[in-house]
Amino acid sequence: MTLALFLLEGGLLDPHTGTIFWVLVTFLIVSGLLYKLAWKPITTALEERERRIDMAIRKAEESKEEAAKIMARFDQILAEANEKADAIIKDARQAAEKIRHDGMVKTKEETEKLIAAARAEIERDRYAMVTNLKTEMVGIIIQIAEKVIDSNLTDEKNKSLITKEIDSMSKN
Repeated sequence: MTLALFLLEGGLLDPHTGTIFWVLVTFLIVSGLLYKLAWKPITTALEERERRIDMAIRKAEESKEEAAKIMARFDQILAEANEKADAIIKDARQAAEKIRHDGMVKTKEETEKLIAAARAEIERDRYAMVTNLKTEMVGIIIQIAEKVIDSNLTDEKNKSLITKEIDSMSKN
């Protein structure tokens, strides 16, 4: 109960005008000192920090823009390089196709020349064989004719003799 009486008789909750005055005077003095001594350096530091942050943001934006420009240039260079590579590949394929085609044409021409030469040689050999055959046939016919004339036989016997001679020549 003593505490309740203390509170009711002007304890902690009872305002004293002297205390209020000195608290107010102390507050004003401390506020003035803080304004004079601390306020300006604090605001200057805050303003400096704000300025540095703004500069950093501007530099970051400039760097971002420059990076975007560099990326655009890189993309352009990459596209040009791809186009050049495609052109080189296309040219190489065309050159390879031309070489292959030229090789095929040359091979075909050489083959046709070889075939023509072989045909010419076959024709020469055939002509020589026909000539030799004719010469041999003439000789054979003369021999047969000599035998026919020597025998002086009938037509039927002549034909039989000629056939017999041709058959015997064919077997040799």
